[in-house]
Amino acid sequence: MKALVIWSIYIGDTNIGLIGDSIFQIYDDNITDEYGKIYCYLRGNHVNWLDEYEEISKTNSTSTAITRVYAWWNNFSDTTSSYHNYSTGIVSYDKNLLKYIGIRFNEDILTIDQTLIIAKSIKLSSAD
Repeated sequence: MKALVIWSIYIGDTNIGLIGDSIFQIYDDNITDEYGKIYCYLRGNHVNWLDEYEEISKTNSTSTAITRVYAWWNNFSDTTSSYHNYSTGIVSYDKNLLKYIGIRFNEDILTIDQTLIIAKSIKLSSAD
C-alpha cells in the first residue's frame, strides 16, 4: 500500500492548503458507508476528513465530495498548546483506478462557489 503523499498548495508565497493522493484497497470491515471504506486511510491520528461529507458528483466507479476536515493536535506535556481546526476539503476517488485525492484548504480561503468549481473539475486518470 502506497502511503498518502501530501504537498502544500501555494498562491505566490501564501500557503492556502494541502493536496494529497494515494492508492487504496476497499476496506471491508464494519464500515457501512462506501466512502468510509475508501477513505479510511485519511482518518489519521490527528485529522478526520469525513466530519461532514456532501457528495457533489457520482458515477458507478467515481465520487467527489466536499467535506469538513477536522484537525487536532494535543501537546500532552503542555495542554495550553493544543490545536483544533476545521477547514474545507474535497475528496475524490475512482474505484477502477483504486486512487483517491484529498484537498484541504485553509479556512476562509475560498468561497463555497469556488470550492464547488474546483470539486466539479476533478477527473482522476491513469498516468499513462
